[in-house]
Formats: sequence, structure tokens, C-alpha cells
Amino acid sequence: MNLRNRTQIFFLRTAISALHQLDNLGGFQEEYEAEIRTSVKQTLEGYEVKTWENRKEYWVMVRISKERYKRMQQMKLDMAKSHGLSYYRDAQKAVESIQGYLDKDLTHRSVDGTVNLGTAIYSLIQDIYHRVELTPIQKVYPVNISKQKQMPIEVAAKFHTNSGDKMFI
Repeated sequence: MNLRNRTQIFFLRTAISALHQLDNLGGFQEEYEAEIRTSVKQTLEGYEVKTWENRKEYWVMVRISKERYKRMQQMKLDMAKSHGLSYYRDAQKAVESIQGYLDKDLTHRSVDGTVNLGTAIYSLIQDIYHRVELTPIQKVYPVNISKQKQMPIEVAAKFHTNSGDKMFI
């Protein structure tokens, strides 16, 4: 299970503790506990979720088989690839649609605002390039000035997402 799910469970448990302190009258407490239990089940869909509570704490136990976890991860990967391919094709169409008009004003006005398509597409491509980090695996390469030598340079590639995460390619 990834850290994001653990964090959500921790916050849910904290929220329940705070609600117990806020109102011990029953109705308000039961309503929030039911809502939080539903939220935990939706967040952890596909996992076996068991709960336990006493007067001070609320515990959540999460379990999933390795086979089911692998299958779910593969399904997520397949879906991401499918969406990625679709967005890639859309991006290709966007570039192709304006390719013959690069010498014209490509400003588009709509209710949502004004955008210059040429500049916007170029900026997105630049942003993607700026997020790629290539690091050579071998730190030092021998260089002879008088001899031509062809040698592949192996690199580790990382992509920095909008949220600051690094994805290894």
C-alpha cells in the first residue's frame, strides 16, 4: 500500500478522534463515523478492510493478496497507457492542425479566454523538456583528441511531474 493511502487512513482516524471530543451526544458522532467508514471503503476499494475501535481509538486494518495487488497495478498501468496514447494522438493532431499556419496569428478567443495556440503548444513542449532529467550512469568517459571513438552513453532518465514527484523512465 502506498504512503498516500496510509496518510488518508491516519487523517481519517484523527478526524474520528476529534469528533469524539467535539460531541459525545451520539447522533452527530454516528453520522460522521458512518461517513468516514464509507470514505475508507471507497478509498481502499479492492482491499479487505477491517476496523476496530474503543473509546479512544479507531483502527483500520487493510489486507490484499499479492496476486490481486499485482493484477490491480497492471490494470492501472494498462489504463494509464491507454489514456497516454489517446492524449499523445490528440497532441499530434493539435500540432498537425496548426502546422500549415505557423506564419499566421494563431490566437483563439472563446468564453474561457484567449490563447495563442502556437505559443501554448510550444510552451507545453518546452515544459516537458525542462522536466526531463538525464544523468549519465558512468561518471567519467575517456577522451582522445586524435582518435575518433564511438561509445554509447547510458543514462538514467527521470521525469518530474507537476506535483514534484520523480518518475523513473
